[in-house]
Amino acid sequence: MAAKGTILVTGANGGLGSAIAAQIASEAEFSVYHGLYTVRNTERAPALTSALVQGTAHAYDILSLDLTKLDDVRNVAKEINVSPLCSVTYTSATSASSLSISQILVKVA
Repeated sequence: MAAKGTILVTGANGGLGSAIAAQIASEAEFSVYHGLYTVRNTERAPALTSALVQGTAHAYDILSLDLTKLDDVRNVAKEINVSPLCSVTYTSATSASSLSISQILVKVA
């Protein structure tokens, strides 16, 4: 089954980012979407990987995104353009401990 759209989470390996990824992966309603999780270094993303494998089956990719590297930005932009972007969550330097997942996800479509 083709994904209904893409959910983009930046800074997905941090405490908040991996918590959001875990919440997305654990809720069946999000299983119809493709997850696109960005981290600075994909080789050092154990919190994110652990969060994703413990949830329901949903397709996802983990991509390197260092905003100081234009090639990283271009590569992620190509991935984003593959399917409709339904939600964007920026988690770098964010404090949202009292918010629910539905309040954190920014609906695009």
